[in-house]
Amino acid sequence: MENTTDSVLIDAAKQYLQEVVTKKGSNLKLVAKKSGLTEWWVHAFREGKIKNPSAQKIELLLTSAGFTVSVLKELQADKDFS
Repeated sequence: MENTTDSVLIDAAKQYLQEVVTKKGSNLKLVAKKSGLTEWWVHAFREGKIKNPSAQKIELLLTSAGFTVSVLKELQADKDFS
């Protein structure tokens, strides 16, 4: 995944979805169900069709995947100040 943004949260979410689609037995439908997001939204986000995803949806996606969002936010803050 070459595309990176200025957002640690968005980059982490995209990396997670990339890992999901490459794992056997995992799919985006399960990710959508677990996170409470629509399947359409998860696919559109992964494909880069959603240019400015809401922080709330990104946090839902990452939290359902087991990420600690507060740690990622700290990384973002560090990145913003560097």
